[in-house]
Amino acid sequence: MIDMITEVEQINLQNKFNYLTEGMDNWKMPFTCNIPTVHFDEYNEAAIHFTGAELQTMCDDGVRSLVYCEGYYNAIGP
Repeated sequence: MIDMITEVEQINLQNKFNYLTEGMDNWKMPFTCNIPTVHFDEYNEAAIHFTGAELQTMCDDGVRSLVYCEGYYNAIGP
């Protein structure tokens, strides 16, 4: 069953995902990004929503986390 999300939730997810993929030519490719550690769950939810893949923490200093996402093509396919 697919959960319905509100327009506000969709906008929040899009804003988080836009931050994760800023400067990318193709958002479906793997990516890395530096995010606030305290907001990891929100960014992870956005990554899952748009790519089907979870974020993986590569480095975390307690304030910022360097995260990796395998991207849409690897998680879902071409």
